[in-house]
Amino acid sequence: MTPPEEVLLPTPDPSPEVTDITAEQERLNNIAAAYRKSIATSAERDIALAQLHGLDPTPTEIRAALTTWQI
Repeated sequence: MTPPEEVLLPTPDPSPEVTDITAEQERLNNIAAAYRKSIATSAERDIALAQLHGLDPTPTEIRAALTTWQI
């Protein structure tokens, strides 16, 4: 019994397609990226606040924690 003949599947061209982008489209892309970033940042803030509220720190604990905070 002979093995079936291998059929090669077509693969897409790996080289990127070169297209011209207008200044308006680039601006819209930049606006969309900034908006997505602001939404992600807002969500991260909400998560951090929920975690902080879950710990229920006293004002003294918050002040002590801030003195150890290094940026």
